[in-house]
Amino acid sequence: MVSRFLDQRITLDCTGLRCPLPILRFRKAMQTIVAGQQIALLSDDPNTHRDFADFCAAAGHRLLDVTEEKTGWRFLVEAGCAAETGEE
Repeated sequence: MVSRFLDQRITLDCTGLRCPLPILRFRKAMQTIVAGQQIALLSDDPNTHRDFADFCAAAGHRLLDVTEEKTGWRFLVEAGCAAETGEE
């Protein structure tokens, strides 16, 4: 279960999954947390890297940082108000 405490950062490891699975799993995780909470998504899929910023903007979440790592990318996102109701 995903924690509902704002001071806890969640990491969702989607390494090895191909698009659209990382975004779909991220979307499902966002429905279980509160607005303002941060979640990090790990992905090695180039399509996720290409599409993720647009997804966050459309869903009302704030993409805080994208870091390229040896195994892919780390996306740090702050949940928008849609996270409180589970709607996007």
